[in-house]
Amino acid sequence: MRKQSSLHAMKELWIHILSAFIALGCLSLASQAYASDEDVLNFGMGVDATTLDPHNWKTAPDLVAINLIYEGLVAFDADLSVTPVLATSWERLDDVTWKFNLRKNVTFQDGTPFNAQAAKVNFDRMKDAPRAKGIFGIIDSVETPDDYTLLIRTKHPFAPFLNNMCHPVGSMISPAALEKYGKDIGRHPVGTGKFVFEKWLPNQRIVLKRNDNYWGPKPSLTTVNLIPIPEEGTRTMAFESGEIDIVSAPAPHRVAKFKKDDDVTVTVTPAARTVWLGYNLKDKVLSNPKVREAIALAINRKELVNDVAEGLALDATGWIPSIIQKSDQNFNYPYDPAKAKKLLAEAGYPNGLDIKLWTPEGRYLKDRQIAEALQAQLSDVGIRAHLSVMEWAAYVAALFRSEQQLFIWGWAFQVGDPDSMLRENFYSTSSYGCTGYQNQEFDKMLDKAVSTFDPESRKKQYDAIQQLLFKDVVGAPIYFSENIFAMHNNVNGFIPHPLELIVLDKTKVKED
Repeated sequence: MRKQSSLHAMKELWIHILSAFIALGCLSLASQAYASDEDVLNFGMGVDATTLDPHNWKTAPDLVAINLIYEGLVAFDADLSVTPVLATSWERLDDVTWKFNLRKNVTFQDGTPFNAQAAKVNFDRMKDAPRAKGIFGIIDSVETPDDYTLLIRTKHPFAPFLNNMCHPVGSMISPAALEKYGKDIGRHPVGTGKFVFEKWLPNQRIVLKRNDNYWGPKPSLTTVNLIPIPEEGTRTMAFESGEIDIVSAPAPHRVAKFKKDDDVTVTVTPAARTVWLGYNLKDKVLSNPKVREAIALAINRKELVNDVAEGLALDATGWIPSIIQKSDQNFNYPYDPAKAKKLLAEAGYPNGLDIKLWTPEGRYLKDRQIAEALQAQLSDVGIRAHLSVMEWAAYVAALFRSEQQLFIWGWAFQVGDPDSMLRENFYSTSSYGCTGYQNQEFDKMLDKAVSTFDPESRKKQYDAIQQLLFKDVVGAPIYFSENIFAMHNNVNGFIPHPLELIVLDKTKVKED
């Protein structure tokens, strides 16, 4: 057995080394393709995008590129304050009506003028698009009193509406490009943003060029290469070799070393994301709440956070991270393997059970390793979890087909408010809920919360909503994420964003 383990470890080492050479070779070819006088940023991320259509985005990695190519009427800054972008000002006229004054002299990257009619085309598309309607389905009507005034009416009072407007899903796409490309707009993105899409080599890189016709101050960077490298060791090696300038989520065991390196800067900041173990409630085994609770009780989150994630995450106390809403209550299950075994026996599984456990690799901090540790923890209470590690795009597609049982899942609070994450994952009519949760009481509570404008009252309502999710055991929150970046000191002006976006407005890459 020991000899087999050694052989397996050696095999794994050579796979990682080979992957590194392949990745670095691709990166070297990419970096050589640009003239030395260009200001080029090579950004290493965990997984590739799946689409660059903001209204039909699928996962957060899509939004990294989308947010650089496109703009909405308003946006969040790094402190989650609402700032003007394509709208210069706004006001709430009553509980359901918002007025936006639009910026003049703005054109899309294909030369199409931006105006109120262009904005209306986009909002009409958003409120019907399968993904965007989770955030903008609340829109009842959009009116254009003149070329630079937009009136948006919601179906009912909706407190987080301005927050929703800050989500990259609210980006403006060129109406001419929409007409030309139709459903293929996700491969031919055209916005008003600071960077223009040049090409996309799937699982290799997305290449963006500076928009030299941008309406505002132009970035220093002339080229941005977004380079997906799922395996964290390979991604970290690419950074250490200098092939990438900034690495997202480097291997945790290297972070301490980087912090001591005078040539490297490390930033660790709170992120608005909860990573959790999801349950498919439509599955026969997991439809039993005692089985779901037993699984939650078998999870030693302290071990996962401190040992597996090496302290670079925060123990989840519920569904909503404190950066979005602080709570004095804990909405999570304690580690209690004895009670877990008891519940399994009561559920009809005195000898344990077999179950599928899925995970991506490179999407979330230590996702595969977290799944492996969960596999061991579940085994301690008699649950034999059969692990599958899947490529990101295939993983998401399979989840939407509801083929899973247990799965590692993370969700960012991209609108800086609790509503969208809870609504899109657990609302009965959500097109994105991978758990299959159906509870009319939850729906009513969420609808009431979003119609409440008083912040303190809303907080109490969301605490009650978390308590309901806890009672129904819809999943097991594991950790609240942190944004972790390492960058070489020739990079200046990079700003990490709590919503897992990147801000490159003032970023520069100095030549050595």
